[in-house]
Amino acid sequence: MKADFWNEGLQFTCQRCSRCCRHDPGVVFLSAFEIITIARHLSCSVKAFLNQYCRPIYNASGYRVSLQEKQNFDCIFWESGTGCSIYTVRPIQCSTFPFWETLLRNKIIWDEEAKYCPGINKGILHDASHIQKCLDERNQYPILQFSYSVLWETLDENSILGN
Repeated sequence: MKADFWNEGLQFTCQRCSRCCRHDPGVVFLSAFEIITIARHLSCSVKAFLNQYCRPIYNASGYRVSLQEKQNFDCIFWESGTGCSIYTVRPIQCSTFPFWETLLRNKIIWDEEAKYCPGINKGILHDASHIQKCLDERNQYPILQFSYSVLWETLDENSILGN
């Protein structure tokens, strides 16, 4: 079995620069668990949360649910002076950064990401078990994928939960 380049651990300490949350277009895909958790945190219904804070991202099979961005490409939940307004319930994609499958494919990709993220390759050494836990967390709560036959306007708690 091929050894992963991160088996001895990787350094990362968030520098609180918010580059991963601001200024560049991107997507934050959500699972059913995340949608329900964030909606409850905001004291709103799933339908209201989807309509106010989310958007569909279309692909060949249908679409996924992503957080919206502001016009300047900041995350919808990023606020000047305070940062993430839903930090305690932020999506797994956010809480596990930079320990994503796409960034852990090889050292070249990891080091390329370090050009954009000042916390990569600096600070705390995260061991392989921590990194694997981050990878496993996304698998535990898979990103929602809907077929084109499920209209965005009809999504609610029942459709999010698969009822």
